[in-house]
Amino acid sequence: MARPSPCGGFTLLELLISVGIVGVLASLTLPSMSLVLHKARRTEARAALLAIQHAQERHYLDHLRYADELPPTAGSGGSRAGAPGDYTFRIETSRDGQHYVASATVSPQGRQRNDRPCQVFQVDALGRQRAFDADGRPTAERCW
Repeated sequence: MARPSPCGGFTLLELLISVGIVGVLASLTLPSMSLVLHKARRTEARAALLAIQHAQERHYLDHLRYADELPPTAGSGGSRAGAPGDYTFRIETSRDGQHYVASATVSPQGRQRNDRPCQVFQVDALGRQRAFDADGRPTAERCW
């Protein structure tokens, strides 16, 4: 009588070791992955601010003053390319319309809420680019 051939497969110990190795690798890569995602969303916010700056300059050429409200390219509270709600965009225009500051602020409920080093991005009529961390300290060289 022929002996039955052993079934191929994994033992429980081999499976546990494999799951442990995958867990260790995941715990090492997830923090760096979230950092990469934060940087990508920062880029989207900066690109949206530069689009606002461009639209403001076009508006100024036509009307000799900057617009008081966001151009349609920025949307109403979300970034153009990212998920709605990652950043909130706002424009503050001087009373005479000759100066403005456009800002992108991390939304408290958005995916960027844990990106503490780069909470606010700003660009103004003179082209100055600024960024601030969660405590309000300037961080432009690290974020822009």
